[in-house]
Amino acid sequence: MPYVRQAIISALNSIGHPSMPERIKKLLKSENPYERESAVKIAGYFGYEECKEEIFNLVNDKDEEVRKVAYENIVFFEDEKIFEILKEGLEKEKRKVREVIARSLIYLGKDKALPLVEIALRDSSPWVRYYGVKSLVHHNPPDLLSILQDLLSKEDTTLVKIIIIESIGKTGNVKAIDSLKMLMNTNDKDLLLAEQSLVGLKTFNDFLNYIYEEDRERFKQRYHKLLDKTFEYIIDEFKIKKGKDIAYIEMSMVGIMYKGKPAILGTTLDITYRKKMEEELKILSITDPLTGLYNRRGFITLADHTLNLVKRLNKKAIILFIDLDYMKWINDNLGHNVGDQALIDVANILTSTFRQNDLIARIGGDEFVVLGIIGEENHKEKIIERLTEKVKEFNTKEKRPYKLSLSVGYVVYDPENPKTLEELLQLADQLMYEEKRLKKQNSQYPFGRR
Repeated sequence: MPYVRQAIISALNSIGHPSMPERIKKLLKSENPYERESAVKIAGYFGYEECKEEIFNLVNDKDEEVRKVAYENIVFFEDEKIFEILKEGLEKEKRKVREVIARSLIYLGKDKALPLVEIALRDSSPWVRYYGVKSLVHHNPPDLLSILQDLLSKEDTTLVKIIIIESIGKTGNVKAIDSLKMLMNTNDKDLLLAEQSLVGLKTFNDFLNYIYEEDRERFKQRYHKLLDKTFEYIIDEFKIKKGKDIAYIEMSMVGIMYKGKPAILGTTLDITYRKKMEEELKILSITDPLTGLYNRRGFITLADHTLNLVKRLNKKAIILFIDLDYMKWINDNLGHNVGDQALIDVANILTSTFRQNDLIARIGGDEFVVLGIIGEENHKEKIIERLTEKVKEFNTKEKRPYKLSLSVGYVVYDPENPKTLEELLQLADQLMYEEKRLKKQNSQYPFGRR
């Protein structure tokens, strides 16, 4: 969904700037449903109260996906209207939207959530009832066990029965075993159907192969702790195989006795979308959207790690502060779109010049910084020569309405005479500006002008 990514990138580019909520507001009113959807996610993720009313209005959007994310995110805002909005949604919305609303009730306050949970538990969709049970258990009313037992006696869907049984087991109440026996003795096929429908596999070893190797040992430990009754129940996340793709599940497991033997009853919830969204937001928060390089935040975060590594290895590192010359002239005379292309060209030159393990970032409008480990002191001259040749090669081969010129200042980090990252950047910045000053003295026209 390129439009979603575009909208997220556009919004995240302004994080920390006072105009951020206003930019999100504009996206919330966009004609493009993908942009509206993305703007809701960003506003909810960062808690922009200024965007609350616009998000409330989007629960009536004509696009179902937009309505779903609007319902998902309004629960994170403080407003008395939320209860009525969610109630109306549970009563009148389409099934898939009702499922989203039911799943979101866990994030509401107890007093507001429980009346809505009652509506969800009466819904015609098993998944709405499933999430209703999860929210019910999360908010833990005083009569939880009796409510669960009553639900179990009336429920006729395997999926919902399993979550109810699991929840009864979690109550720790000795009376709960009667409810478990009631299901096991009268309708054993439900357990078999649940195993096949929720997992799709028949044996324990099959299920182990279903989990990615790095999570497999942790799953086995959880499983045996339940059998040994070290824990009464466990909720954990595992990475699993879904055809050729990667998926993530939240698995809830409870130890029970089944036909006189210890057994494990488990339910799974697909959380792949949430995981991917979290990862995308994490990546975008440290990435410059225009060039794909790290942004200032990403560079600072990873540079500290690199310098610590340099200390341990007793190596040296080089920091280059790079500025694109005549950027203002390009923007003023050729347009900002051409200026953006020039920045992208610089990013491509830097990535082709430096190694994959070197940190390359755009930390300002036309400012770039590179951090790399070097073996010997004289390696720095070779690096500068290689960068200079790459720029010359670009200007010769590429038919752009401008010529690229870079001003570079660089310093070497020596662990025997250490400086902080801030000190290194400041020194490299000063050296870069000195080179830029000398260029201006010796150059009559900017490189962009023919």
